[in-house]
Amino acid sequence: HWCDDFTLWSESHTSYELCSLSIDIIYELLLNFNGSMENFYYLWYNFDKLIISEEHMRIGIDIDDTLTDIKDKLTMAAKKYAISLNKKVENKEYQVVDIYNNGNIYQKLFGFNYDELKYFLGIIQEEITNNAIPRKYCVDVIKQLHEDGNEIYIITARDSEFHKDPYHQSETWLNKNSIYFDKLIVNARDKSAVCLENNIDLLIDDSISNCLSVVNCGIEAIMINNEKNSNHDIKTFRDWKEIYIYIKNGV
Repeated sequence: HWCDDFTLWSESHTSYELCSLSIDIIYELLLNFNGSMENFYYLWYNFDKLIISEEHMRIGIDIDDTLTDIKDKLTMAAKKYAISLNKKVENKEYQVVDIYNNGNIYQKLFGFNYDELKYFLGIIQEEITNNAIPRKYCVDVIKQLHEDGNEIYIITARDSEFHKDPYHQSETWLNKNSIYFDKLIVNARDKSAVCLENNIDLLIDDSISNCLSVVNCGIEAIMINNEKNSNHDIKTFRDWKEIYIYIKNGV
């Protein structure tokens, strides 16, 4: 009987490892427990929490303009760089929507050639992103999502084409700002493919194109946007506190 075998298992494993058990096994164990009293008390007093933890999600989270809020600063920097190159720059508000996650929107708006774009993304943009501060509430919300039993996957389109070491750059910034993550994925220009490959349940991103692409693959998406644009069906919030409340109430 599994319970006899499990008695030996439970006596030789920590309480932390018991979290991997299914709800049915936990319930049966409480009824027929022969293991250590320490593990019994752990299961008894944490039964509700263990049930909740089984309903966890694997949450994918973008970095730029999702964990940070730098779009306007990047646009102004691109405009300033274009002027320094004697590019024709119109005196207007620029709408930056990077559909392909490769920075070509700056090339299109400001007429950068490939080398100019590479300099802007690899030098100017990196300086801004490396010194960016996290959005309000995001550090605490992500920590709480982790403590609620969710897995946190940071998924960024920062790639090796325009950045010397996108993994190290991203990891350094995340650690510097105490942002929890279970896994970091870079070179993720195709967010839907990456989400499918990594069994992501929910993507949080600032890009409407990324959100729509994952939704079309059957994955839930939440968009963070300062303007809270409602011209689409993607759930959109202005800050991380709103996002947490929505997730907590059931995506």
